[in-house]
Amino acid sequence: MAAAGVTAAEAAATAAVTSPTVAASTSEVEAARVELQRRVSALASLGAATYRQIRPDVPARIDGLLDRERSGQYGALSLEALQRRVDEARSELDRAEQEQHREVAAFFEAMAADARRVAVEQAEADGRVSLASNATSNATSQSGSCAGDLACFLPCTRAHESDTAGGYSAVSPDGVYRGAYQFDRTTWNSVAASTGHDELVGVDPASATPSAQDELASALYLMRGNQPWGGRC
Repeated sequence: MAAAGVTAAEAAATAAVTSPTVAASTSEVEAARVELQRRVSALASLGAATYRQIRPDVPARIDGLLDRERSGQYGALSLEALQRRVDEARSELDRAEQEQHREVAAFFEAMAADARRVAVEQAEADGRVSLASNATSNATSQSGSCAGDLACFLPCTRAHESDTAGGYSAVSPDGVYRGAYQFDRTTWNSVAASTGHDELVGVDPASATPSAQDELASALYLMRGNQPWGGRC
């Protein structure tokens, strides 16, 4: 399997196409990011101005020294107020991103679970002994491509990558590629982080649960197609 790093933005964009909740959370993140940038720009503009440029409306009879002191106090208070608003906007962006993270994770988890269910139903309906034989048949009938069908892709890829070499615990001879879908650690960590599964970052793919391996493989397939696996399935 070739290395294929992905980003949280790519994962969210992929999920948003078919998930209204992810689309809504993504829009919320973008709005929060724009608002934060607006407030940061306002703070920068104020900080660049001299206190003499931010003059309060004081009576002309007050001498210049007092005028400057009050101008300075006004400017400092304005900077503090804007800084608070920037901090609030940053907190709102963090909250929106965390919500998006959860929604993206739930989306890919649901997609993988549904694909596993369909694959099992297909195997049972065909009277197959294993999902691998069902996958091989599907791959042959579709000229080696599952055409975006996760229920076809998961068992088909396992048939090519790991079913005869240890299954979900398979490890390539050189130790680089691991698990049912032969992830290298860099790609595994990238997909885990981008899809909201920080708990899987740093986990050995070959020791992860079958459902976790299915989910990350499903996510990568939805984002990059079969290219990371050499164009098969």
